[in-house]
Amino acid sequence: MLTHVRRRRIDDGDVVALPRLTTVTPEAMPPLPPAAAAGSTRHWRTHDGRIALYGYSGGGARWLHVPDLATFRFTSPDEVTAIVAGGAADGRILDAYWRTVLPLALQSFGCEVLHASAVVGRRGVAAFCALPETGKSTIAYGLTRRGYPPWADDAVVFRESEGRLDAIPLSFRLRLRPPSASYFARHGEPGAPEAAHRSGGRRRRLSHVFVLERSPRGTAVEVHRLAPGAALSAVLTHAHSFSEDDPARKRRLVEQYLALVAGVPVFRVRFPDDLERLGDLLDRLEGALA
Repeated sequence: MLTHVRRRRIDDGDVVALPRLTTVTPEAMPPLPPAAAAGSTRHWRTHDGRIALYGYSGGGARWLHVPDLATFRFTSPDEVTAIVAGGAADGRILDAYWRTVLPLALQSFGCEVLHASAVVGRRGVAAFCALPETGKSTIAYGLTRRGYPPWADDAVVFRESEGRLDAIPLSFRLRLRPPSASYFARHGEPGAPEAAHRSGGRRRRLSHVFVLERSPRGTAVEVHRLAPGAALSAVLTHAHSFSEDDPARKRRLVEQYLALVAGVPVFRVRFPDDLERLGDLLDRLEGALA
């Protein structure tokens, strides 16, 4: 049986529930079929429309199913169980757990999740939100080559507590698409390593949020701070949630995102679809981080 991840104590005596992951076979604990779920089923799709996973509640638990891999069951912040058919590699299960399942599980129990990559600046964690294949991982990796430690790739988990917004440290793998990896190789930089990263044992303040948008080639890089109303709309576009059927959880989500736009500067960043202009973009982002 594969076991991984225990509850981790965060600084200042605050405990963030990072569950223990265990795996069992279907015979040991059959998953609840999606058709029998008590609530509605929610789907998450890839950029080309394929279903990447789906989630539902039923049988006293919450469930996330990753097609052709595993079904993950969680009832509390203490433990997640992966029901795995024979042949699934432990590495694939752990990758799906860290990248997708754990952020959504934490969101269902009170944290929030931005579809974003992130690095650590002088003032805290800077998150880069974007639609798939916009360039958030490329930008985060480019900043790591300038001395900014990596914090997250694809999911930034945060929560509001007593007026403070903290990013929660998780393990992750930084992934670059082939054009970006080739760009860094041409400029004498190694491609992003496939080794897992840990963003550190301690929570850190969420200090900046950048909402990324592509613009046509030949246009200038634009970075401007958004007013709270526009910032709220922009960040909610990139918010992940396990379910939208729980009124109390929806209210908590809105409260935490209102706290985000009230206390964290949110920038809209428009940049041309041209990797050769990446240096200019990183210069502008460093200016905003400073």
